[in-house]
Amino acid sequence: MQNEELLQLFRDRLRRLRIRQGLTQQSLASKLGVSLSSVSHWESDGGLPSPHKLKKIADILQCSIPFLMGEDEAGGAAPEGGATEANADQMVGYVLADGRIVPWPKGSRKVPVVSWATAGLAHDYGDLCNQLEEFVDTECRDPNSFALILEGDSMEPRFLAGDRVVFAPNSEPRNGNFVVARLKESHGVMFKRFRRSGPEGQRIILESLNPNYAAQEFPADSFGFIYPAVELHTVLQR
Repeated sequence: MQNEELLQLFRDRLRRLRIRQGLTQQSLASKLGVSLSSVSHWESDGGLPSPHKLKKIADILQCSIPFLMGEDEAGGAAPEGGATEANADQMVGYVLADGRIVPWPKGSRKVPVVSWATAGLAHDYGDLCNQLEEFVDTECRDPNSFALILEGDSMEPRFLAGDRVVFAPNSEPRNGNFVVARLKESHGVMFKRFRRSGPEGQRIILESLNPNYAAQEFPADSFGFIYPAVELHTVLQR
């Protein structure tokens, strides 16, 4: 791989991992003790940070220096041309814990991945997993766990179209969890942040991360299913 391709991988991974950690360019600059223009320069058309700064960046973003520099999570060099959305082996996994996103080591189990369109037609877990698209590795121990391929921009910047999210059907969603929820009557499927409200939690509020989308509120009995998300799998370069 040519030097320019490696530099582009570094820029892409720096930006994606920074966003996944909920950091702005300014907040990352403050943690590193550098100027905002330095971080902006690294993410656009600049060169590499010093080895000392590179190590500090990797520590802050909870990744390895080799990964930042163009290797995949298994330790091999990233393929020429970058990763593709459909190649799960080139995806990076994250645990979704109480609304936070933290990296996890690659798991040994595989779970089925289904499309967003399929989710809208499904009545339960069995319907979902009859429409296999691919598999992803997971750390989730729920025997019925599965993954969906996300669509739309309502959960940007943390979640992007094409990301795979693993869900645990045998767990109850808690306030602050990210969930996939299917409405009974309209068959509409949503990936949102979950909250209960009202007496005995009989109202469900589903929130987007993108401020262009308003929160939605429904009676708790409006849903065919609500499954909490446990892992995110994303391609860092697209």
